[in-house]
Amino acid sequence: MRVAIDAVGIRDFGGAVLLDQLIGWLPRARPDWEWKLYLLPHRERRFEDPAPNQQVSVESIAYGGSALTRLYWIYRDFPQRAARWGADVVLAFANIGVGRPDIAQVIYCHQPLAILPESAGTQSFPDMLRMRVLRSLVCRGMRSSRAVVVQTRAMKHRLAELVSGVEQRIHVIPGGCRAGSRTPHIRPQKRDLIDNLEQPWLLYVAQPVPHKNHLMLLHALPLIVQWFPEIRLVLTVDPPETAGRRQPAGYAGQIHHVVRVLGLRDSVVFAGTLTPDEVHYALSLASMLVFPSLAESFGLPLAEAMGAGCPVAASDLSYAREIVGEAGAYFNPEDPSAIAFTVTALLDQPGRLRQLSELAAGRKHRFEYPRIAERLARVLEQAAGAGAHRPGPRPGEQERVISCVESQASLER
Repeated sequence: MRVAIDAVGIRDFGGAVLLDQLIGWLPRARPDWEWKLYLLPHRERRFEDPAPNQQVSVESIAYGGSALTRLYWIYRDFPQRAARWGADVVLAFANIGVGRPDIAQVIYCHQPLAILPESAGTQSFPDMLRMRVLRSLVCRGMRSSRAVVVQTRAMKHRLAELVSGVEQRIHVIPGGCRAGSRTPHIRPQKRDLIDNLEQPWLLYVAQPVPHKNHLMLLHALPLIVQWFPEIRLVLTVDPPETAGRRQPAGYAGQIHHVVRVLGLRDSVVFAGTLTPDEVHYALSLASMLVFPSLAESFGLPLAEAMGAGCPVAASDLSYAREIVGEAGAYFNPEDPSAIAFTVTALLDQPGRLRQLSELAAGRKHRFEYPRIAERLARVLEQAAGAGAHRPGPRPGEQERVISCVESQASLER
């Protein structure tokens, strides 16, 4: 069987990590299949091509980085290329599927900001409008797809509310926990930074964007410092002197400002971006992962913390409880005093921290990529072998999709 994967639109962070792991494990799950992966060119993404594999061919698309060109790619060029290649099924990995597919289509939806209502309060007005457009496109693609894949039950329930009649076609397949490398590569400056931290220290692995809720965690930190004066909070955010192009400067700037205003310069460590090996190394040594995010399609660091034996304190929201279960402690992510109480209570009970680590060891097998790849391969197999295509959008709907994306482009300008 031949599978064409549209990953044009994936640039970095969680989507790139998930894609990298899946494209490594899917060919192992189905060694007799062929895979065609379409990506943005290197200059427009922050991850490398997958490791060479005879089953996987990679093609860079020189356009597709803007709203309008991506629309052309999704609705015109990608379906034509997939058909010429002889694809049996297409995997729309970047959330948006074709409105009227000629080839069996599976959508992989992992954009919480467009789907989950919890994130609405963290978005600016232009961002909110863009997410509404994206949500409309996602929903249109779902109606004519053989299957939709999400990573949590919360995402499934929300999509089922948005699009009637698709619940039976939505499959919940969790994200995975990357196994530590046999020969991990950790940059010397990052190793020195991590090794020089004295216990206890907290870690928050998250890019600096508003729904990750760094500011509430920072407002909780002075309360934690009262009980543990030597505590350090490590953030995967660039330090003020180097922040800029690599991360969203606006919100990163707010983080730096709050650290200054609250007098936390001695308590916060800006570690910058960490590689997967460095994340695993940091998690293996941290006293605790603190995860106050308000909206997640999955929450990769939660699974990785369990894989590394790092205790977890997380938002008392459905995504976190679904991933961590009884192996975590929970707090109201919008209440600094609740965050501080949960963290200090755990730090004050070493036995409880050990118990959480032991419970995590019993759950981490759920997030092993061989299992995940097998489940996704079965969905693709079923989609390719399903009956007649479901009806596509009504006449004129494709043109309305184009109009929606043109509106998005005008907002970006």
